[in-house]
Amino acid sequence: MKRIARSKTPDVYTEKRLATRRRIKRTATRKFSRRGYETTNVSDIVSELNLSQGSFYYHFPDKKSLLMEIIRDFLEKVKSLAASWAKTTETGQEAAQLFAKNMASLLYENRETARITMKESNNPDPEIRRVIEEFYKYMYEQTELGLKLGIGLGVVRPMDTRVAAVALVGMIEKVVIDSLDHRGPFDIDHVINEITNLQNFGIRPAQKR
Repeated sequence: MKRIARSKTPDVYTEKRLATRRRIKRTATRKFSRRGYETTNVSDIVSELNLSQGSFYYHFPDKKSLLMEIIRDFLEKVKSLAASWAKTTETGQEAAQLFAKNMASLLYENRETARITMKESNNPDPEIRRVIEEFYKYMYEQTELGLKLGIGLGVVRPMDTRVAAVALVGMIEKVVIDSLDHRGPFDIDHVINEITNLQNFGIRPAQKR
């Protein structure tokens, strides 16, 4: 008895469903970022996409689950970048600058999601706050590990690594998100150089030898 070969053609229905889901997430991300999560309704999202509310609830049980998935997707991208950094054997200043540049680029590419994460960190819903706290906890932990490694290698001065980690993450994040409010090109190399110089030398003029 011959077996009937299954078609390897992608399921058209599945592809269409996934495409609609992605469109909902992109539109929601933009609206949550610009208008705020609380003031954005499901109707605001579906009307722009020319979808019914029933179609929205087919893909997401509610607006909160959509927000949490958007933030978790962002966290997974950050974890992936941090994991690749953890595998490197380079520990010099150039390697650190490259990681900072890659992190800033990731934040810039996802700046609307980063803005949502910042804005909703004080959301009254404990589940939303918890997923955002998970994101920041991971960011701080990875940065702190890098600082401790630098101290051990003698390329970073002794410091309170927890305080420094929070300050460094906040610095990069705020500068990148600020680009949403300014038109024109975003020079990622310039931004990283300025942040790195601020980290290394503070705001005081260079000491004369």
